[in-house]
Formats: sequence, structure tokens, C-alpha cells
Amino acid sequence: MSFALRNFFHPDGASRKRRGDNWVSGLTEMWELNYEQCEVQEFERLAPLNHRNILGPRTMRSKIDLSGHGIAVKDVIRNATPARLYEYAIQAGDAVIASSGALATRSGAKTGRSPKDKRIVEDPETAGDIWWGDVNIRLTERSFLINRQRARDFLNYQSRLFVTDGYAGWDPSQRLKIRVICSSAYHALFMYNMLIRPTEEQLESYGEPDYTIFNAGYFPANPYTNEMTSTTSIDLSFAQR
Repeated sequence: MSFALRNFFHPDGASRKRRGDNWVSGLTEMWELNYEQCEVQEFERLAPLNHRNILGPRTMRSKIDLSGHGIAVKDVIRNATPARLYEYAIQAGDAVIASSGALATRSGAKTGRSPKDKRIVEDPETAGDIWWGDVNIRLTERSFLINRQRARDFLNYQSRLFVTDGYAGWDPSQRLKIRVICSSAYHALFMYNMLIRPTEEQLESYGEPDYTIFNAGYFPANPYTNEMTSTTSIDLSFAQR
């Protein structure tokens, strides 16, 4: 199964500018590809683009310090534009551009929400407010800490990381600041599309997030950890955000 992140490039490949983003002339014409019918070998043939820098100069490295999150990687790209994330994803061999201009990728064995692998940490302050059952499955704090440390360890072994800082909730008095730390450019692009994007002024005064997501989906959870049912685990703690 595949999915696409759409509407970052104009489908007819016309050269234009909108809100400071460069639209690349003829870019989609290079990729006349119906990805829904794409064979695996075609994907592998088109994916490498290391010999081209099709989108111009690279994004400058962010000075964001992730040591407070237990991350020591120095090469961090924060809130890159879609054009830059397209470039990083293609050069890494993670994605191709479809004829529509969408960035198309293969998500691997897990193609859906993996609902049976989601867990919520049971803690005294919030336990009474959660409807526990087949959807909201209990997780001990110890298992949460083990999984989070495995995610941090994986991210610390990467040469480059991507950070997306954004907001969940439109009302400024109610919204939450969300930080996503990931190793894949197309994951960062997905969250660019999902979250409310801060302005440059808001980003400068963003401060510490209310919730941090450690995206280590390329690295398996240990199935021998208590409460695990597979090598996938999506864990939420209201106490340790």
C-alpha cells in the first residue's frame, strides 16, 4: 500500500511562486509516473536522485538543541519548507514524485493506524478519565520508559534528524505545542501537513513543546517488553510529555 502527500507542487509543473515557495518548472514532467500502478522495481529505479540537486541550495542547519530530549545529534533540520523536504526524501531514496506532483512513498509492513499497538500509560491523575478497553489499552510507566529509550537510542544513531514544531488546535488559548523528532524527511513533511504551522515570529518564541513525539518507526519495539503485542508500539503518556 502507498500514500501520497499532495498539493506541494503545482500539477502542471508551471513555474510560479506562492508565499515564498519556489515552484519548479517542468519538475512533474520528469516524473510521468502513475504511482498507484507502480511496480516495486520501477519505484527502486526512480527513487535514487543523488546526482541531482533539483531544488537548489540546501536548507541551513537549525541551531535547535535537542539535548533536553535526550538527543545528541547536531545536524538537525527544523521546520524545513516542503521543497527542501522533497529534496531530502528523494536523495535518501525514500520517495519519488508522482505525475500529479505528490511525493509518493512505500510505508512498509505497517500501512494503517495499527490500532492494536496503541497504548496509554496508566497513571493516578488521568486513569479515571480514560475509557479503558480494546481501543485505549493500558501500559505501565516502566514499559513506556523502555520504549521511549529505544526510540531515543535509534534517533541518536542517525547522522541527521528532522524536527517539526507546530500547533494542535486552532484556538490560541487551548492549542498545544507539538514537537516531532524524526529521521525521515517525508515523515517531517507529513507532520508539516498535519499541524498548524507557526509563523517565523511564533517559531522564534516557541519555547518548550507541550508534547514531544519521538518518531522511530524504522526501529522495532522489543516484543518481549511487557504489554507489547508486536514490534510496533505507539505510546502516550500524559505525565511524561
